[in-house]
Amino acid sequence: MKKFFTLLMAAMSCMAASAKDYTDQLTVNFGGATTSTNTISLDRNEDGTLNLVLHDFSFDEMSIGDVKVDNISERQTASGRSVFYKKGTVTVSLYGSPIDLPLEVAGYDLGDRLYAKIFINLFGQVIDCTFGQGFQFLNGGFENYEVGENAEVKYPFSVEPYNWHGFESADGDFASMVNMLGKHTFISEEHAPSSTGKYSVMLTSLDMGFTVANGTLTTGRLHAGAMSADDSKNNAYLDMSKEDVDNYEAPFYQYMDGTPDSLAVWVKFIQGTPQEAHPYATISTVITDGTYYQEPCDTVYSNILGVARNSKITTNNGEWQRLVIPFDYDSYKQNGVEGKAIFATISTNADPGCGSADSLYVDDIQLIYNNEVKSISFKGNTQEITDQSNVAVTFAGSDEQVSFDDITVTTTPNSFAFPVSESEEDGNVVYTYAVLSNDLSNIIPVRVAISNATGIHGVTSSENKTQTIYNINGQRVQTMQPGQVYIVKDANGTHKVIK
Repeated sequence: MKKFFTLLMAAMSCMAASAKDYTDQLTVNFGGATTSTNTISLDRNEDGTLNLVLHDFSFDEMSIGDVKVDNISERQTASGRSVFYKKGTVTVSLYGSPIDLPLEVAGYDLGDRLYAKIFINLFGQVIDCTFGQGFQFLNGGFENYEVGENAEVKYPFSVEPYNWHGFESADGDFASMVNMLGKHTFISEEHAPSSTGKYSVMLTSLDMGFTVANGTLTTGRLHAGAMSADDSKNNAYLDMSKEDVDNYEAPFYQYMDGTPDSLAVWVKFIQGTPQEAHPYATISTVITDGTYYQEPCDTVYSNILGVARNSKITTNNGEWQRLVIPFDYDSYKQNGVEGKAIFATISTNADPGCGSADSLYVDDIQLIYNNEVKSISFKGNTQEITDQSNVAVTFAGSDEQVSFDDITVTTTPNSFAFPVSESEEDGNVVYTYAVLSNDLSNIIPVRVAISNATGIHGVTSSENKTQTIYNINGQRVQTMQPGQVYIVKDANGTHKVIK
């Protein structure tokens, strides 16, 4: 048994010493969004906490250097995903001088990828950083695109925005013919009324004489495989097994690890000639398991997790309009798939080969994740929560020991109540949580006070002892389950416990 314990501690020490680097897209929103490629290092301490370093951070032409956050707590969601969170301060270099700034960090360790949200409060203004992908559209504001060397930029400027694809990058036997007849995808200086960006994407349809080629944009890839516009060989498709990349080395897919509640987008639709029989533009968004999928569909696909679709986008008198389209998951529950990719297709007409010389402007397409605290319960007593700006409740204990296990924080689906701290304040045992939206962009602080009670985890009891529990992976847990091995640290030292 002693040998087993020695090996266990050695394994934990090795794990604590190793660090993993993740390189991915970093989007910084501070009065406008900027995108760059950055690296985050993540390593685990012996007590199961994490250390994170965002290397060479800069924003708004200011170089900050490394952002280091130590001792970040980690938990497991109900689905088994590893999520970490910490609220505190971080020391950064501002104009060459060190300064402590309030910080909040949350993230998912996705194995081969990392997704993290970092919020830094700079004198009352929040620097909102998103590292990685899988929870939001890449380049959803259509602000990033390639001008090209020696190119003369006149708007509308014909180019595909980064991470999105039109006919210019299409494959299929008829792709070159479609491109020879005209351009379909442009960057426009017209933008949505509420946008903090400068541009939108403009899609135009093209009358080819024998048919109309609808202006279409997708996160996947367009395939021009037939002369007839309504042939299913003309489609937009997704296939994560394909290794093809576009001219900017981006794949023809976007990751999806979240479960968004809805899609929001700004559009402005103008029909060159009103079409009474075909009056609508369309947006379709499908979350799949990453295997082959196409629209228009050529079969019934069973690899779908959820769909958000609006095939009746009106002209609205040619004015900008914001659409919110809910995701439907219930209709696809029988598929039993795990979402791995998001496939969006936007077109100037809902019917292939129909319309006229139409234009569809699109801006600020984003996924919405609801996040609310519905109620809080303590040992059978429940309080409903109506004010999300101040979630603080008090329950009466009965001269007993209490723990996080005695409290239930009920949230919107796919949100997560992250246990943060246990303390004693004014004779109460106080538990705090951070309720995280599925994409970690919205965080609600929660305070639960229990009167006439004594805490048992991390709070000194009457015997002046504290106890901290870790599982075999070095992750801190609140309780021990039967049949499992744990490392327990208390006033008597560190020892192994087989429950």
